[in-house]
Formats: sequence, C-alpha cells, structure tokens
Amino acid sequence: MTGLTDSRTAQADVATCVFSVLKTIVEGDPGVASCTYEQTPTDAQGLPCITMQTLDGTPVERRYLDGGRVENYRFALLLRRQALEDQDRLDARALLERLASSLAEADVELGEGRTAWDLSLDTLPYRAESAADYADWKAELTLKYQTNR
Repeated sequence: MTGLTDSRTAQADVATCVFSVLKTIVEGDPGVASCTYEQTPTDAQGLPCITMQTLDGTPVERRYLDGGRVENYRFALLLRRQALEDQDRLDARALLERLASSLAEADVELGEGRTAWDLSLDTLPYRAESAADYADWKAELTLKYQTNR
C-alpha cells in the first residue's frame, strides 16, 4: 500500500510543477484572461480561461530493480471561451493548440529525484462542450518522467 501512496503523492507534486509552468505561459499570452486548476469559471469576466485537469490512468509505466521508475502524468488543458461565430471557434482551437505546444516545448523542472523525459500532445484540440454563452475546447497531454531512488 505504501507504493501506491507514494505514487499518488508524486503525481500531486508533478501536477504542481506542470501547473506552475502553464501559469507562466498563460500570463505571457494576451489572449487568455486566467489560468486555473480543476475549476473553470462560468462568468464572462474570467473568460477566456485555461484550466488544467488531471486525467486518470496508471502512473507507473516501468519499475527498475534499483527502485527507480518511469512514470506518466496525464492531464488535459481546457480552454473556455465565448464562441459565437465560426471564426471565434477557429480562433479558440488555434489558441489552445498554441498554448499546448508551448507547454510541450517548455522545460518542466520536477525537482530532486525526478527528470522529465517528454511532454507530448496526445490529442489535437477538440470541442468538448458548449453552452449558450461559451464553448470548451480540450487537448490531452502526457508528461513522461523518471524517478530515482
């Protein structure tokens, strides 16, 4: 049971590291008003907003005899934006793709004992949901990293 707990704790720490890099990217983009973790605003004042969501999955991909592991952190970026016209929707998809690509190219520092190997875009941005006032666009990513014991 201890191994499972350690793995869940490590996932939370990795999420914090990735979210920190994402916030820095979003702060430099005039096309986004805010950046949140797991909670997307519904009021127009907070839009457009990028939300990072942790996805489920098996975090440990490979275990080594020395106690090290190769792990995956799966997450999604959700862009909520007012999208009334076709061009608004096209712009939203392009914005999310640009932000996801910037994150995939960024240097994500995971702290002592962990080394990021690869951050990849698993899906192209797609419309996940829409309402009368906004539309949600989503892209899924995976961070592959190694832990050392």
